[in-house]
Amino acid sequence: MTRKEKLIQATKEHLIEIGEANFSLRAIATRAGVNHGLVQYYFGGLEGMVTAAIENFAMGAFKGLREKLKDSQNKEDAFLIIAEDFIGNENFSKLFLAIAQLGERMPGVRAFHQKMVLSRRAELKKILGFEEELDILLLQTVIFGGVMMGNIDPTFNQTLLMKHFISKLNILPSNLKTPNAQNTTNPLATQET
Repeated sequence: MTRKEKLIQATKEHLIEIGEANFSLRAIATRAGVNHGLVQYYFGGLEGMVTAAIENFAMGAFKGLREKLKDSQNKEDAFLIIAEDFIGNENFSKLFLAIAQLGERMPGVRAFHQKMVLSRRAELKKILGFEEELDILLLQTVIFGGVMMGNIDPTFNQTLLMKHFISKLNILPSNLKTPNAQNTTNPLATQET
């Protein structure tokens, strides 16, 4: 692993394990086992290093997601794989929250994070075949809400949430729905009165 790769890896590890607390150029360089001056050399500073780590993580996550989608049987399966891959991925969850917190004090990180969220929205829209922008925005909001819930509530079940979401909302294109999309055994489903 190159020194640059070590810095990127150390940044991701720190954000996943510790969060944005005690996040500094020196802390990351020490963790990577390299001179802190290399952060400036490779990335132009701390913000550049964080954006490189975000990009590295996002590219790896989407590459893994694309591989999983090859095995999906239909688009509803693909929808669940996508949702579970984001919400169920503890590293994604922790990194996402730490980056959001860092964005409060690092405008460059915030801008890059927003750019990544928008580009991933466009990619998910294409993968799932959504036509309406608000539909994919709603899905992304549920996913990010699920990320937050997964960090707050250890009993949170993302699979049940996604199945309930699919059954209650008419966002999947009609050719993607299964005949029994309404799962009456779902404990999250509301009772008809």
